Amino acid sequence: MRIVVIGAGIVGVCSAYFLARSGHDVVVVERNAEAAAEASWGNAGVITPSQAYSMASPRIWSMVRKSLFSTTGPLKFKFPPELRLLPWMAEFCTYCTEARSRELTRQKYLLSREALGLYHEIVDETKIVFDDHVSGSINVFANEQALEASWAASSVLREEGLTLERLDRDALLAAEPILANDIGNIHGALRSRIDWSGNPALFTRRLLRWLEDNHGVKVKFETNITGFDVRANAIRHAVTDMGLIEADAFVLASGAYAPQLTKSLGLRLPIYPVKGYSITIPSSDGVPNLNSSVIDSSRRLAVSRLGSSIRVTFRAEFGGYDTSIDKVACRVPLDYVAGLFGKSLDYDAAHFWAGFRPMTPNGLPIVGPTRLSNLFLNAGHGHLGWTMAPATSKAVAEALNRSAGAAP
Repeated sequence: MRIVVIGAGIVGVCSAYFLARSGHDVVVVERNAEAAAEASWGNAGVITPSQAYSMASPRIWSMVRKSLFSTTGPLKFKFPPELRLLPWMAEFCTYCTEARSRELTRQKYLLSREALGLYHEIVDETKIVFDDHVSGSINVFANEQALEASWAASSVLREEGLTLERLDRDALLAAEPILANDIGNIHGALRSRIDWSGNPALFTRRLLRWLEDNHGVKVKFETNITGFDVRANAIRHAVTDMGLIEADAFVLASGAYAPQLTKSLGLRLPIYPVKGYSITIPSSDGVPNLNSSVIDSSRRLAVSRLGSSIRVTFRAEFGGYDTSIDKVACRVPLDYVAGLFGKSLDYDAAHFWAGFRPMTPNGLPIVGPTRLSNLFLNAGHGHLGWTMAPATSKAVAEALNRSAGAAP
């Protein structure tokens, strides 16, 4: 079958990988000039099953209250809110119970753990190099209360087989010496050794090139889809600014922009573009001194090493499709990184980025067939697109293959 995958981020390229390996003729369509140009470029770069917690949780309201009147808090809401955010928030609130939050966390963890194994298989097959290091992650806490609350919340992950180590200050400094520069603000930590980090854009682009070279996957960059021609409950072709693209089936993997494309088809996707930030700072003297990825729960930020650079990710803004960068919100993460690394980083060369996490109310991606017989979805991964992409992409390929096998 000829399959068109819409979107060349990590989710779209992983979809192309599993579809091509199933023997399909795959075409990837991307509106940007290169792959991984948006959320797959600016995310934390950490594949983190250990952080597969549901955002929908009874504990979210404490964070909301603290952020409402803060210019640097982890959450920000545009006032008045967009009308389309209101039904999204109403549905989100229905998941903010302890029981539902635990079940959503469990499902996200199982997807993330499966994806971690698939990443290892993909790298073993393709030999892709992407500045990766399997050194785990360390989640630090400012006080005993926060540490115990996180330990309790992690029980659902531990019940599914995740091993978490509790680290006191001495064990923490042995594992991550750079944290000595902030040890006065740290009470203890939880460590996961399975988490993996690397450059997501480099991985995505090299996997796409490998697919071109080894499976004949074709790519159409700078191609904007403006609509679809639907006949007899199936898409006949996509309408683009570069002409018509015909296919037997379509996989929509365009992240936060998926709802814009399905609107003309009469399909409402409950995906909201939650803006996140990252700052990438190159080292001024070689490889940065960071062994593991560090999540600071009190400051609500994450720090990871991508090759010769340090990346810090932070913030969640509910304000529509606005990619402007709030420099005031960047002060806390910049000060934090400077406190850890001092003059070893080149702050004048820092790259500031803002982009969208495609969030669903329950935090789970939307994967599989639609009411149109040849349209399949792989979107809505929130802040875990880099973490979950292979698992959902394998699932959507399997769903498409079952549909093709059942077709007369």
